Amino acid sequence: MKTITLPKPSSSQHGDLIRLLESFTHSESDGRGSDYLEYPEGTYALVDLSQGVDLMRLEFDLPDWILEEVIPKVEGIFKGDVLDQDPMFPNSLTLQTWDFDTLTEFELIYSPENPFSWYVNTYLCDKGYGGPEEGGWYFDCGIPVESIGCNSHLDGRLKQIEINKRNDELNQNRPEISSVSSEGRYYATIEKKMGEAYPKTKPHYE
Repeated sequence: MKTITLPKPSSSQHGDLIRLLESFTHSESDGRGSDYLEYPEGTYALVDLSQGVDLMRLEFDLPDWILEEVIPKVEGIFKGDVLDQDPMFPNSLTLQTWDFDTLTEFELIYSPENPFSWYVNTYLCDKGYGGPEEGGWYFDCGIPVESIGCNSHLDGRLKQIEINKRNDELNQNRPEISSVSSEGRYYATIEKKMGEAYPKTKPHYE
């Protein structure tokens, strides 16, 4: 999962499946009426940008292809988690730009983004020797050994799970990184760019 900040509607993708990270209260009458509705933390919605760049519509009545094809593939999410949402929700909620001052954080569950907009990067991670200060200090470092381009965050998530199963086998006879005999261990992460060695410069003792 990836937490993203959306400062304006055009920052999101049409067709993103999101989950609210915080509860959100909204009124169609701009706060002056009795039509307040509260959308609890954990509510799922599909992003619809068909109304233009200044408006964003959240569709709570999710289509069957999301429920049948996407939800079962996402680790830790079940179809019932989505279907059991508050039945008093309207089918859709239209938000204007000012709403994003309040509603800014989503958890991105699925995104129909362009190919290779996500990468599953595998690193050989270890501790580097920083220097003798305070009896010796170390810093985290990593060398990329593989980068796989993915066409969505969901695709990357599934590949990451598969690759980390392989990494668990590779790491089986390797000491922990904290060990003085460490040779490094393999880990896969999802990133917006191909893997790069880190840190780019050796840190200084502070």
